[in-house]
Amino acid sequence: MPNKLIYDKRTGLYKVEASGIITLDDILETINELEKVSSSDKLIYVLIDTLRQTSKLSILDADRVASALSGKNKVRYAILSTDDHLSLNEQEVIEKLASHRGKSIRVFTDRDVALNWLISDH
Repeated sequence: MPNKLIYDKRTGLYKVEASGIITLDDILETINELEKVSSSDKLIYVLIDTLRQTSKLSILDADRVASALSGKNKVRYAILSTDDHLSLNEQEVIEKLASHRGKSIRVFTDRDVALNWLISDH
């Protein structure tokens, strides 16, 4: 699987590293893994790093991902991407789809900004 799930004890963050060709099934499998580790009432923070990903999802795939991310667990997601992977329009669509499903997801192109948003109090 081209996605790797890592827990950083120092920061308390989960990180998903995506590289190469990523399929919708790869993403859904990773979301299932995250749902298993986030079964407590505690809010968990996830940085999804797609900078080394070489494939691109369709808007329909993005909708399926947003639907899968709308599980009952408390998770805040920051997606680190480039404009080549996700256009501004696609970024907005993902954020809106997830928001309508009750999830806190934002797409960023800057790692530091993503991390600051991820761990900030909302």
